[in-house]
Amino acid sequence: MKKLLTDSIISLSMTIVLGGCIEIGLRRIYPEISNANKMAQEARKNSAYRTDPNRLVALKPNVVKTYQRSRANGGGAIHWRTNSHAFRGDDLKDNSDFRIIVYGDSNVQGRFSELNKTFTYKLEHYLSNITQKTVEVLNAGVVGYGPDQSYIRFAEEADVYKPDLVVFHIFADNDFGDLIRNRLFEIDPTNKLIVTTHKRFREPLLYQSELQEYLASSLIIRGARKVFKKIQQAPIEIGMDKTGEELINLISIVEQQEYEVFNKSQPQLFSHFADHYDLDVATSSESESTNTKIKLMESILIKANELAASKDIDFLIIIQPSIVDLTMSSDFSYIDLIARYPNYKKNNLTSTLEQISVRNDIFNLNLFNVFLQHQPDDLYFRHDNNHWNDLGQDIAARALVEFMLDKDLSP
Repeated sequence: MKKLLTDSIISLSMTIVLGGCIEIGLRRIYPEISNANKMAQEARKNSAYRTDPNRLVALKPNVVKTYQRSRANGGGAIHWRTNSHAFRGDDLKDNSDFRIIVYGDSNVQGRFSELNKTFTYKLEHYLSNITQKTVEVLNAGVVGYGPDQSYIRFAEEADVYKPDLVVFHIFADNDFGDLIRNRLFEIDPTNKLIVTTHKRFREPLLYQSELQEYLASSLIIRGARKVFKKIQQAPIEIGMDKTGEELINLISIVEQQEYEVFNKSQPQLFSHFADHYDLDVATSSESESTNTKIKLMESILIKANELAASKDIDFLIIIQPSIVDLTMSSDFSYIDLIARYPNYKKNNLTSTLEQISVRNDIFNLNLFNVFLQHQPDDLYFRHDNNHWNDLGQDIAARALVEFMLDKDLSP
C-alpha cells in the first residue's frame, strides 16, 4: 500500500515536471503567443468594465477609452469616457430643472459615436432648446445589457439620482434573449417573476484569478480545448464566410441550447456579451421559448414601471428595431427570414414590445415606422456593427422629444 502511494506520488510529480517542460518549450517556440497572453491579461486589468454581483457587469468610473471604427463605417478613433458616477459623458450638473436617466445596452452607451452624436446627448440638447429648461440626460447604457440588468440598476439608483423621467431603451434584436442568457430572473409555477439564486457568472474577459489566468494562457490546455471543441462542435463552424441560411441555422441551434439551460434552471452558461438576433420571437409566436421570453419581458417591464410609480418618476420605453428587420446590410436579413418562416413579419419583435406596453399602460415609442420613413439603410452602421449610427441616434432623439411633448412628459 505504502509502495503504491509512493509510486503514485512519483508518477504525478513526473507528469507535472514533464508538463512544465513541454509548456516552457512551447512558449520558447511560440513566444508571440506568450506575449499575446500577457497583453490579454493587461487588457483585462485595463478594461472599462468590472464584474458586478447583482447585474453581472458594470462600467467603471473615470475611465478613458478609444473605439476604432472599421473602414466600412468611416474609420477613425472615437474617444469616450465615463464620469465619477460611471455614466458615459461629462460630470453631473449641479442644478438641473429636469433629470432623465436612459438605461440600455451598447446602443445607448454609444462608444462607437462621439459624445455629441449620441442618442442621450441629442435628447438633452433638443429638449433643452425647446423647453428652455436645464435638462440633464444621464447615459446609463452598458454594452450587452438587457432589460433585466437595466431594472436592477434602476432599483439601485432611483433614490440616488432622483430622476424625473426614466427611459428604458429596448433593442428589438437581442433583448428578449438576454433575459434567458443572463439567468438573473425566472418565472415560478404561479407565473410570478423571481430572482434566481445562482452564483453570478464571472465574465472571463473581465475577471480571472491568477490560477485561471495561467490555465487560460497555458498552451497545452489551450491546445487540448481546441481539439475537444472541434470534436464536440464539428458540425458548427462560425466564420465570416457563412451564408444567411447558415447563420440562421446556427442561431436556431444556439437558441435551443440557451433555452435548455434556462428551462432546467441551471446557472448562467452563455456569456453576457453573447448576443444574437431573437429568431424564435421573430418567427414563431407559438414556441415555448418565445412565450417564456415574452412573459419575462412583460414581468420585468411591469416591475420597472411599478418601481417608477412608487418613486413618483415618469417611465417610458423606446423600442429600437433591428437592422435585420429593416435593411439588407447585415449578415442575414428579413429577405432570408421571409423565405424560410411563413409567420415572420418585419415588425414582429417591435410590435410584441409595443403590445406589452399597451397591455400594461406603459408609455412607449416604437421607432419601427419612424425608421421606415427615413431610409433605414442610412440609419445603421454596416458589416461588423449592427447598431444605429449617428443619424439613427439623432432621428430617435428627435422622435422621443416630440413624443414626450405630446404626452406631457417634458419639463
